[in-house]
Amino acid sequence: MDRFFAWKEEIMLFNKYCNIILFEYIFPIELVYYIIHIYLQLQYKYSIGNSPFARHTFIFNKNNIFFRSGKNKKGQLGLGYLKNVSTFKGDYHKDIITCSSGKDYTIILTQSGLYGTGNNYYGQLGFPDNKKKLYSFEKLSLNGIESYPEKIIKICCGEAHSIILTTEGYYVTGDNSNGEFGLGDKWDTTNIEGQSSRGCSSFYGFKKMNNNNCISNITQVACGREHSIILAKEGLFCTGNNGSGQLALGDYNNRSEFTKIMNFYGDVIMLSCGDAHTMILTKEGLFGSGFNGHGQLGIDFESESDLLDYKSFNLFKFTKCNLPNREILSIACGCAHTIILTDNGIYSCGYNHNGQLGYPDTNKVNYNFVKIDFSLHVIQLYCCDKTSMVLTKNGWYGCGDNRSGQLGELCKRRHYTFRQIVLSK
Repeated sequence: MDRFFAWKEEIMLFNKYCNIILFEYIFPIELVYYIIHIYLQLQYKYSIGNSPFARHTFIFNKNNIFFRSGKNKKGQLGLGYLKNVSTFKGDYHKDIITCSSGKDYTIILTQSGLYGTGNNYYGQLGFPDNKKKLYSFEKLSLNGIESYPEKIIKICCGEAHSIILTTEGYYVTGDNSNGEFGLGDKWDTTNIEGQSSRGCSSFYGFKKMNNNNCISNITQVACGREHSIILAKEGLFCTGNNGSGQLALGDYNNRSEFTKIMNFYGDVIMLSCGDAHTMILTKEGLFGSGFNGHGQLGIDFESESDLLDYKSFNLFKFTKCNLPNREILSIACGCAHTIILTDNGIYSCGYNHNGQLGYPDTNKVNYNFVKIDFSLHVIQLYCCDKTSMVLTKNGWYGCGDNRSGQLGELCKRRHYTFRQIVLSK
């Protein structure tokens, strides 16, 4: 009951707006936590465009102010020029719904459609191949149509490939050299609507995928640097680069078609990808697979010696993480680190050279999740390349690498503990 009453303020606020009374003896405490967590995200109406590979940050808030800061050498901030920005630039934009960032490009969804800016060398923005780089946002099309009836659920960006999930399926564009789109080794027009060439390693324009693998009702998608994971009615599927075991299929062979993952327990609630590691949250706990050389899986080598490859620091099957007995509300992966939000605060593991784990021990990696000394109530968390950010009722806080200005401070250096991020017009 102590944990329940720790949320008393949020429960009272929830009741005020929704006219619902929640008691632990009526509803499972896990459901209470989840409902409150989702409600608070909607109440504060903040969103962020982030990626495990990006060194730039987009934030927009409930007042329809659109903030951006960080690396801009490829035009990924959409400011019309190529120069890094070290303070958040705020602009009014009432129509923005959500956004997502790749390594050096950004895609946003507005009421009037999709827009992209930044690097398009591999077609990752969905523009024709004669547009290699954009300095400001331009409107995108799906299958060559700028006005589309399908509702977009999520935009997901890898290093150089993009996937858009809609109510009617999903669209892909960008680099497919490692099988990131699951089309097979010799795909043709039966796999992609509107694609006429064969054997191409990159797509320059969003193309709708046909249901060639009998996968339906896709609900979640996550992109690693060169791999993709989708959650569908039929289960969890993966494709792409598997050099570190990030596909969790029990080997290191790449896949060019979506392959079902079988070696985990419980229904999948949430999934997230880093550079070469994959994390999934199920009803049975948190599981990880892939590269663990920096401890980003939160799995100690000594405790899982039968599954670990000591030479490459890899895990090639989903393995349960070393965690205290806490309800997990959210997970996020950076390039080589992972943070989680629980009912008892935030925990982190992995690479910490830049302070991205939220505590000042930068001399070694951490193979176990460690609780971060952060007293504010966290609503949501995000990871970028070597940076971590959390949203609280008092605003945004960030830690880690700030050398490109991605934390929005003029002083370009690393932050080893969470510091408040200043957003101003």
